[in-house]
Amino acid sequence: MLRAAIVDRLSGLGDITVEASDVPPGITRREAEVLGLLADGLANKEIAARLGFSTHTAKFHVESLLRKLDAANRAEAVREGIRRGLIGV
Repeated sequence: MLRAAIVDRLSGLGDITVEASDVPPGITRREAEVLGLLADGLANKEIAARLGFSTHTAKFHVESLLRKLDAANRAEAVREGIRRGLIGV
């Protein structure tokens, strides 16, 4: 449900990309990749499969992003990523 809501809200924005070269201090390049996949609406299991690591590692990266972006959930993390210029639309 949450994933569908994120995708629905972002669907009118066009292609979503993460500017990994512009990753601010404190956000790792891998976290930036995960943030881009969150913006695409992927679940932890799908993120793990796409990036070639365990679901536990995907969950760790998502939780780390939420903390670093001061976001309560995945949708807020994506919104904050867009606001900070981490995600280009």
